[in-house]
Amino acid sequence: MFLYLLFFFAVDEQLEQRAADHEGFVIYYVLSNSPVGWTGGVGSVSKEIIQEHLPTPADGVKVLLCGPPPMVKAMGALLGDLGYESPRAISKPDDQVFKF
Repeated sequence: MFLYLLFFFAVDEQLEQRAADHEGFVIYYVLSNSPVGWTGGVGSVSKEIIQEHLPTPADGVKVLLCGPPPMVKAMGALLGDLGYESPRAISKPDDQVFKF
């Protein structure tokens, strides 16, 4: 099993340690204000970032969304455009895209 995490905030040392301890845990950071020499993502959520760093929509693929409401809304719309099930206003446990 793999867990792909798109993290749009800052590098988190606890997450880094968990990823190091668990094979199949992959983190991709996207920073709005990146330091000099940063090689990760820069900016905000985009179709390109989703396509490059998440598995394609398929049975068994689940996307969990959390964050500020504008980001969750934007990410939900982008996921729908890319072929994932569009998230509902109130998510159900079996939804492919689950907002919390």
